[in-house]
Order: sequence, then structure tokens, then C-alpha cells
Amino acid sequence: MTKIQLTIAAFAAGCLCALMFAGAGKGLSGIFNSGDKERGVALFTEGTIIPGIAGPNAGAIAGGKSLGGDNRRTETAKAAEHYGATAGVEATKEGRDANGTGSYGRGNGGLLPQVIHSVDLSKGFDFAGEALPMQHFDVAERLDRELSVNAYWHSNMLWILKSAHRYFPTIEKVLAEMGVPDDLKYLAVAESALRHDVSPAGASSFWQFRKAAAQEMGLTVNSEVDERYDIEKATVAAAKYLKKNRERFDSWTLAAAAYNMGPTGLARAMEAQKMDNYYDLNLNDETMRYVFRIVALKEIISNPERYGFYLDSSEKYPPLDSYRTVTVDTTIASLGEFAKAQGISYRELKLYNPWLRTTRLTNSRGEAYEIRLPE
Repeated sequence: MTKIQLTIAAFAAGCLCALMFAGAGKGLSGIFNSGDKERGVALFTEGTIIPGIAGPNAGAIAGGKSLGGDNRRTETAKAAEHYGATAGVEATKEGRDANGTGSYGRGNGGLLPQVIHSVDLSKGFDFAGEALPMQHFDVAERLDRELSVNAYWHSNMLWILKSAHRYFPTIEKVLAEMGVPDDLKYLAVAESALRHDVSPAGASSFWQFRKAAAQEMGLTVNSEVDERYDIEKATVAAAKYLKKNRERFDSWTLAAAAYNMGPTGLARAMEAQKMDNYYDLNLNDETMRYVFRIVALKEIISNPERYGFYLDSSEKYPPLDSYRTVTVDTTIASLGEFAKAQGISYRELKLYNPWLRTTRLTNSRGEAYEIRLPE
């Protein structure tokens, strides 16, 4: 059973336990919030609350000794893994109370099997080496929103964490070669969640370039070839665009904001409001949230276990780095026939070359295209 499965089992078991005691007027939240902590520890140690979970381990869990502070989420999962699922849920309850952050299952007898924590904002945050002014309540609250939304959007974050293992090495290499801070890779996550999606406005793939902007940055975009879907080439184009914005606004934070709303619109807003700091500007809602979303994604992806995400290496998507390259400078009338001749499927061809957008490759100009073939 995986760590994620253990945690889910812990929640379900905790719900059942709470329901049993609520009917007798002795809800678990009552035990742990009555101020009688020693009694709670004793009940755990004796195995009264959870038969079969007794002794010093249960006592330590009930007393919150293995929990607390910034590590309460990580330690909760460890408790669930080492001492049993139900004990792990009880550890969460007691650990939360010990931190003074409120009771578990308040008023509902634990009918909904979850333990929701507010995000810890006590640490410092930065984007590309530029610190967020967390002393301002507005800044703290805007970051709090994005951290909460993304930390509790479990399915999306799991996808991102798995996909980052596949795509980040390529993106990181290009950004380093282009002299762009590594933090800019999280901009691609904010734009597309590392999916080859198309927006209603026609912006495509990881970096969400529109056609005109992509062509301005040197990418080929036509009905058959769309280099916005070539991760390496699109990352080079994004790096060029971000560096251009950085030179104009003298800030990576403002460069990111300009990536979202356009440099002309940002410059006009700065002039009208007489402000040159992103955090002091009043912009459209999407751009107001944009940098905070990037910082939130950086924080969660960099510290997944702190936010309750546990992934073994085997659960992450492997990089597509085992391939050979063939150079094609003529027309391919059927990519299906081409793939078959190369000993691979059409699907494999498209997975390794998503920039090939149709079933053929017209090449009347004799351009050299490098096509990757999985080995």
C-alpha cells in the first residue's frame, strides 16, 4: 500500500472512530479539547479508544510528541505509516490541538473525514531572488489564497508533481543556458500545468504562446508544424521573451506580470498609477493573482511532503530521454507509414514529437526537421 493510500485509509478510519463516540456523547473532539490531555493519552496507551493500538507508541501519538510546528503534515503521514492508519488520524487531531490551531471535527462528530490546515506563512518567500513583502497584509492574503487553492487541488497537483519529473530537466537546462533564473520554470506550470493545452484565445502548449508572439520569438507555427509544442524550442522562446521584459522593467517579477498581461498594458498601468512595484499595482484579476500563483506552485513543488503529497520515485513520470534522432528534409506523405517503417507506433511518434500537428509533413522548401524515435 502506498503512502497516499495509507493516508486515505487513515482519514476513513478516523471518521468511523468519531462516529462511534459521537453517539455516546463522548466524541473524540470532546476528549481532546476538554483540557484533559493526560486522560486522552491514558486512553490511547491503554488501547481504550483504538483496540490493538496501545503502549508507548500510542501514548506518544496521542500526546502529540511526534507532531507539531511546520512538520505536522509530514509527521502525520509518518505516524499513519508506522503506527497504523487510525492512530495516524488521531495523531493529526492531537497534534493540531497541541499547536493551538483549533479542534478536530468541531460540531460535526467528524462526519467529514478530513483534516484541513491553514497554510503556514511565517517563512520568507521569493521569486527569482526577489523577496515578497510579506509584512503587508494584502500580499500575505493573496499568497495565502494561491497556496490554499493549489495545495488542496489534489488531482491537479499530483499531475504536476508527476509531470515535473519528466519535463523539468529539459526546461531547467534551457533556462540555465539562456541565463534565466530557474524559478521561471514555475511560470510554465502556472500557464499550463505542464499540459499541451490550447486556451480559448489560441495560446498553446506549456508556455501558452499565441501564434503571433511565437512567430515573433522565432518559432515556426503553421497547420502541420507548431514549434510551440517543442518543449526545448518553446522554452528558448519563452526565455528570450522574459529576458526582454526583464530588461524593460528591471525586475523578474514585473517581467512575469508582463508575460501574463503584455508589456504595453503593464507599462500603461505603471504610468497611470505612478508605481514601479508589482505588489503596489492594481491590475486585472488574473495578473493580480499570477505571480502569487507562480510562487505558490514553487513552494508546493519544492516541498511536496510539507503539503501532504507523497510520491515514490516509481510513481513519477519518467523523462522521455531514450530516443534516436533522424533528420528529414523531404515531404512525408503519411506519418503513420513513416512510424511503421521506423518500427514504432503513430502514437509513440506523436508523444516524442508533439510539434507534428497532422498526419503528414509537407516540406517543399527542403527544411531539415529532426524527428525523435523512441528506443
